[in-house]
Amino acid sequence: MLILSASPDKPFSPVFSKKRNLLGCIPAAHIFVLALVSGLGIYQTAVAQAAYNGRLDHIPSYNSSISTDRWEEDWHWVPKDAPFPLSIKSIGENDLTTAIGLDFRSRVELRNPDNFGIGNLGSAASVSNRLLASFDTHIGENLRAYVQLGTWGQTGKRRPSFFDETDLTIQRAFVDWKFSPNTMIRIGRQDLFKTSSRLLGTADALNYQPVYDAAVVRVLNKSLRLQAFVARPYFAADGYFKETDLGNASFSGLFIERGFATLPGWDFGVYGMWQERDRVLFPRRPGAERRGTLVGRVTWRTDHWSASTEAGYQFGSLGMKAISGWAFATEASFSLRSSRKAKWTLRVDGASGDSGSSGKIEAWSASAPAMAFLGRNGVNAPSNAISVFPEVSFNEGPQLRVTVGGEFTWRADGYDAFFSAPGAMLLQPGAPGADLILAGGGVQAAYTVSSNIEVRGVAFWLRPEGAFKAASGKPQAGATFSVIGKF
Repeated sequence: MLILSASPDKPFSPVFSKKRNLLGCIPAAHIFVLALVSGLGIYQTAVAQAAYNGRLDHIPSYNSSISTDRWEEDWHWVPKDAPFPLSIKSIGENDLTTAIGLDFRSRVELRNPDNFGIGNLGSAASVSNRLLASFDTHIGENLRAYVQLGTWGQTGKRRPSFFDETDLTIQRAFVDWKFSPNTMIRIGRQDLFKTSSRLLGTADALNYQPVYDAAVVRVLNKSLRLQAFVARPYFAADGYFKETDLGNASFSGLFIERGFATLPGWDFGVYGMWQERDRVLFPRRPGAERRGTLVGRVTWRTDHWSASTEAGYQFGSLGMKAISGWAFATEASFSLRSSRKAKWTLRVDGASGDSGSSGKIEAWSASAPAMAFLGRNGVNAPSNAISVFPEVSFNEGPQLRVTVGGEFTWRADGYDAFFSAPGAMLLQPGAPGADLILAGGGVQAAYTVSSNIEVRGVAFWLRPEGAFKAASGKPQAGATFSVIGKF
């Protein structure tokens, strides 16, 4: 993280080239900028921390570290006399601080065979790179502007999606105004579901991160968290500051989370959302869609135990057909306070799929199916599947976290189809055979190289069972390897 001062006489304006690097993912000039700014970031962070050693008691502990979601950080605590060489303080009557952050991720994905051999696709391998640069400006205590630029690309995919590559886009850009200690309004391009339920949220599994042009009001105090919004989705297109035309779409919603002093450790959440769009994309369907979503969630935590259960129902219409879909997600964990911080977890989740006999649209619609938290992310779509994941995770030293677990998936309804995450049909509706269709396991590890660099790896093996095995599904081995940097 850099706490920077503006230099009007020396603006920072890199020249971007369409020439690609050896991986064919991101323009070569972008990689040069990445290396330059990353080196500067590491140097400035080291200098600042060394010079300010022993005086970090001035920094609020809850918001003064690099976060996974960079817009959640707050660096305007920098004291006026702090020896941060690139900082602005006390311009006019208000304190003004600008922080620059940089994120990069390089991700390798392997599947053998792809789509469990359905369609004779063979193995698949792809490399994706993403670079994000954020600019966070605070004016006083109540006003803030945040802008994040992004560039990303990929190589190796047989059928790249329209959001897999972009030369340069405004990924996030919003203004916050805190008009009371507990109430804030945020207007601009932003995330909506980061702190909501697992049924609505998305994993960071692709180059593209789902964002929305939205107006959001948030109320936050010790026992109540409320969020109301109106929004439209934004998808970047390949090129410079281009948007993909996906027709007219709008979202509105109200999220309420509440705890009670008489029930310590318990939290309750209700999430309501209404969406209208003239095109349905995931998967593609003809007709306009009007879909409502209601989700209820209960969480419970003690020193060693934690549990979360949520259930959702969707209703409305798509073209001339009625919508009626359901989903649930539950997770229970037991943790030990030991040097290895071992944790045993059982996760069970599921969602309905379309039935050819009912005449209704019964598949649960996630905001981004390829990034949904339901099931194994990136393998099967979050519809017509009930999955069970028993896992154990533990530390191997202070820098390595390992998780080992099993995986079992059933069809929710034998008369419904079973799809891959990108939307390819893996199992026909009504395919004969047992409903247990996948069994296997996997291991994942996260290694912290430094305070700025993390390496993550996932390896899994899944064997078709029952109806899926009878339909010529083949065992699939997969792996994902990611290098993540934040400065």
